[in-house]
Amino acid sequence: MNCIDTPQSIKDRDNVDVFEQIIPATAYEYAKKRSELWAKYRYHGIGSCNQSYWIQCMKDRYMLIEDTWDIKIRAWKQYAASVSTTVDFSAGSQEYTLINEREDTPDNPAGTTVYLSDRTTAKYDGKNYDGLESKTVDDYIKYVPDPWDGFTSQFRELFFFGV
Repeated sequence: MNCIDTPQSIKDRDNVDVFEQIIPATAYEYAKKRSELWAKYRYHGIGSCNQSYWIQCMKDRYMLIEDTWDIKIRAWKQYAASVSTTVDFSAGSQEYTLINEREDTPDNPAGTTVYLSDRTTAKYDGKNYDGLESKTVDDYIKYVPDPWDGFTSQFRELFFFGV
């Protein structure tokens, strides 16, 4: 019985890390990219019986998507760092300062001089929330995609099947 090679079977048999050959050590986040590909495709059948041909196809695919996904990963990392301690689920916010002044003007005021008898200052800094908190959290999670899943999915067509 012939089995289709997988990245793990190639590593076990030939001691070759195919993802090391595909993503150079000079690439941005190369170690993470390799580990994500291992996690997703370790036991998936490679898309060709010709291992060299398949590796070259994977290299070509990586070359085509590298710049786009490096930008997406950088943006995601920057965003993740900005929300790592606090996540704001508010739909919007408002800030304003309200000043009420009352003036007692004398019978003979001196030019533009203001004669305040009372001043009240109120500051408002508030947030508004729309809908249920659980729905807001669900929407938040939906709109923060995992860039690593997106990156690895770019290689899906170059594999057969997997467990």
